[in-house]
Parts: sequence; structure tokens; C-alpha cells
Amino acid sequence: APLQADTAEAVGRRFLAMIASLNVPEDLSEEILERAMQVRLEDTPAGRLANRPLNGDWVYVVFYTPESQGRRKGAVLQFANKVDRAASVADVCDLSFSDYRDALLGMGFQESIQRDEIGRITNMLYDKKDFTIGVMPELRLDADGVAQPTCVKRIGF
Repeated sequence: APLQADTAEAVGRRFLAMIASLNVPEDLSEEILERAMQVRLEDTPAGRLANRPLNGDWVYVVFYTPESQGRRKGAVLQFANKVDRAASVADVCDLSFSDYRDALLGMGFQESIQRDEIGRITNMLYDKKDFTIGVMPELRLDADGVAQPTCVKRIGF
């Protein structure tokens, strides 16, 4: 039988558990990322990554960034739609933005918000010692017209 496709929730929880297991970003290795995310990374023009199916046209991509001049090593989890780049991440929002946020705050990270020139949220940053996690949320307008982060498009460090 074919392997059951992963759920966005399972993938997100694995990524959060991996973050929780690291004291500093330098503790990360390709092996730790592969074991935590249950994927095998491959060399691609975009770098070391694994691309796996979710439901429908959705995939998740796990990136590994080796340490280089001026860049610490890091990992990124991103959700993407193969057919419609503008599709709402709501389809793979089994783990909501607040689930990710609560998990990171629970690990002792401090939250700060990055906004664009007209005040829209572009990125949420979570800092602990010298560890910074960036979360790129999808925003949805509330009834009162305020854009609230609802789902997570990308999380990484």
C-alpha cells in the first residue's frame, strides 16, 4: 500500500519538536533534521531539501542551510501549492498560527512583529538567547478589518 500522505499538522509538530530539542542553532545537523522530519534531503539547484506531498496540490518542503560565510546553519519548513502559488494556506492549516505561536512561547521564545511600510505583518520573530525563529504567517481580515495571522506559510531559522 502507498504510504499515507503526511498531514500539515504532523509535519508542523515534528518541526516544532526539533526546535525544542535544540539548545542553539549550531546543534542542528542534516542528520537531526532528516530524523526529526522523517525525510531524506537531496541536492537541488535550490539547495539541500526534501519535497513531500500533502493533500491535494499541496506539498511541504524542508530546507537545510549549511553554515557558510556570514550565515549560520538553519532549517526551514514551507508549505506550497504546486498549481496555484496564491492559494490560501488554509487548506493545510491543521496546525494554526496560534498553535505554532503557543508552542514557541512555551519554549521560552520572545515574540516580536515585523511590519511593512503600511503596517501589515510580514513576519513574526521568536527570539531566545542567540536563536531566532522566523514565522511567515498568512493573514486574514477580521470583521473589523484588522489583519490577523491565521496560518503558517513558512517557519525557519
